[in-house]
Parts: sequence; structure tokens; C-alpha cells
Amino acid sequence: MLIIAGVLSLLYGFLYVNLQLQDYALLLGSLGLFIILSLVMYITRNINWYTVLKTEGKEGR
Repeated sequence: MLIIAGVLSLLYGFLYVNLQLQDYALLLGSLGLFIILSLVMYITRNINWYTVLKTEGKEGR
């Protein structure tokens, strides 16, 4: 629960700063999306998605 609150606080803070700095909004938004995408790719780098999909299909039958 505390992790979700921290992530939401960071997101709201980022959005607030991005809206306040109108001249750099495109740059900050692009950098923010790049960082989020990089984090998701780094966190999920060791997941074998083909194995995950095969095991879910067998359990459902």
C-alpha cells in the first residue's frame, strides 16, 4: 500500500511540475515516458512471456 502511495505521489508531482513549466512540457513529458518505459522494460527483462502464456492456457482447461 505504501509503495502505491509513493508511486502516485511521484506521478502527481511530475504532472504538477510538468504543467507549471509550460515551455518545457514536451521535453519533460518525453523524458518521463522514456524513463517509465525503461523501468518497465528493466523490471520485466527476465520474464519469459511464452512460458507465462502457455501455463495460463493449460490451467484454464
